[in-house]
Amino acid sequence: MSQQRCHYDVLGVDRATAHDAVKSAFRALAKASHPDVVPEDERARAETRFKEIAAAYEVLGDHSKRRDYDREGLRGATERP
Repeated sequence: MSQQRCHYDVLGVDRATAHDAVKSAFRALAKASHPDVVPEDERARAETRFKEIAAAYEVLGDHSKRRDYDREGLRGATERP
């Protein structure tokens, strides 16, 4: 299994980036990487990239998941009691 990249790196933002800027970065990347807007020969790669972007935003776009991610990494953001 491949190792996941840091969610901040995926979205091209740093830890101090405000929520609205994270949302804007997500929207721009998602729009550019959406499988429906890229040439057909690039769709498989675009789909993988789009899923990576969406997963990063799922964590960084939610205040409590982002706090947990900042504290404990990916494990903290995905493990809920």
